[in-house]
Amino acid sequence: MKCTGRVSILAFIIVSYLIGLYIHGSAFTRLDLVLIPVLSLFAWYSGKQYDLVKFHSEKDFLTKIYNRRYAEKIFPKLKAKMERLNKSMAVFLLDVNNFKEINDSLGHDTGDVVLIMLTELLAKTLNKSEVLFRWGGDEFLIIAPNTNQIEAEKIRGKIETCLLNSERNTYHIAVSIGYSIYPDQAKRFEEAVMFADQQMYKTKLEKKCNGFVPVS
Repeated sequence: MKCTGRVSILAFIIVSYLIGLYIHGSAFTRLDLVLIPVLSLFAWYSGKQYDLVKFHSEKDFLTKIYNRRYAEKIFPKLKAKMERLNKSMAVFLLDVNNFKEINDSLGHDTGDVVLIMLTELLAKTLNKSEVLFRWGGDEFLIIAPNTNQIEAEKIRGKIETCLLNSERNTYHIAVSIGYSIYPDQAKRFEEAVMFADQQMYKTKLEKKCNGFVPVS
């Protein structure tokens, strides 16, 4: 969690107090030596509350990555940037195969461990320009600027390979991944997510039809 609020409010309080002394031509007194630390503590506490509110408005409590609300907020900005650069952008949606079975057989605490582990593997697999979000439950969203369909397939393959080969994947989880390309397949964020969601479930059904069992 960043300290933006704490630092900003603390600096504002101290600077305002010093300016007030300067304007009134007052010298430091013993009272000032007491008031400044008290005001500083108040400013730090107030700033901390602001930072906490901002953190929880943008980040997921469990995985500490960006949440759904922030995805909806940041997409228009990335979209505008891609339009200026005349570039495409991929929106991925993925979920954990048989995640309900993990929760039912091993418990929700283990399910949380799986989601945290998956988050960390995804974060290490993606590039800095590719933004990871927890969409909800066992679903994750990835927005990849400057990405066409060929590059999107490479990203999907990279994620699947990472999960298959990672020693940290002790539960042998696998994911189903779908994606859409802006602006070729979707013009708005809702359309991009819907198209990606349809492709994700199509992939999931194909794996089941082929007898693929990712988690036991």
